[in-house]
Amino acid sequence: MMDKAIAWAVVAMLLLAGQPAAAEDCGLKQLAALDIVILDDGSLAVPVGIEGVRQLLVVAMERPHTALFSDFTRETKPRTRALPDGIIIGGVSGITTIDEFRIGSVVSKNVRVLRQEERDVVRADVVGYLANDILENFEVELDIAHRKLNLFDQAHCPGQLVYWTDAAAVVPFELQEGGAMSLSMELDGKPVTVAFGTKPGHGTIGLATAKHIGFDPAGHFKTLTMSGISINEPAIDVVDVKSVSSSMCKPEKGSFRNIICDGTEVQLGLDEFKGLRIMVSFKEKKLYITGADAH
Repeated sequence: MMDKAIAWAVVAMLLLAGQPAAAEDCGLKQLAALDIVILDDGSLAVPVGIEGVRQLLVVAMERPHTALFSDFTRETKPRTRALPDGIIIGGVSGITTIDEFRIGSVVSKNVRVLRQEERDVVRADVVGYLANDILENFEVELDIAHRKLNLFDQAHCPGQLVYWTDAAAVVPFELQEGGAMSLSMELDGKPVTVAFGTKPGHGTIGLATAKHIGFDPAGHFKTLTMSGISINEPAIDVVDVKSVSSSMCKPEKGSFRNIICDGTEVQLGLDEFKGLRIMVSFKEKKLYITGADAH
């Protein structure tokens, strides 16, 4: 059997090619206006084209790699290369090559994605996850209130991204190796490192961190603050990281959806962002944030 570290290196090498590239143009150019479908569990799904057929993918901005479910790949039979020795790591059993992948007006050839062995989304017409390996080629506007995911060309003038209003909070972020976007915030006035993502539901914070900032587990957090924007009574659950690390931080199967596994102290959920409109600039490594109805 191949060592897991070596096997992950093989996965990384197989994923190097085939991602969409943006055109050179300083003006803000929209490439896609995708209607968001909100699933029963609160996940956000958007339409893409796979081999000329419309499919739904869950938006997973906490994931490093786009993935297709194996039941879909068995049915459609795209080119797939199994991991060496038939091993399965973190639920991944191989690399699938999509001959034609369309998102908005952008069409890419020979796009390599992961094959996820087990389906963890109930809805049958959702065929996988759309992750940062594809999204990081765009500037991404997340407008949950109006159910829109808009994609823009990265060839634009610096800072000229928020077109719907004059002022926005600007929050720098770092893109971690594990796929999470890490940013600095204050939780009840105490500095914390936060992972931004699009998983549904409440956020999470480790028990040790909660105790360190003086939080009473029987109470509620009061404010989460970033660059002048405050979220009152944020929905953040306290978890014992040790009790979930083996099954969720390093999953043997499933979705890669980590809880506090990238050096971050708080993992945010979508519940914190429903009232916000966010432009994620992968080019500038910044979040531009306004209220959902700012104009």
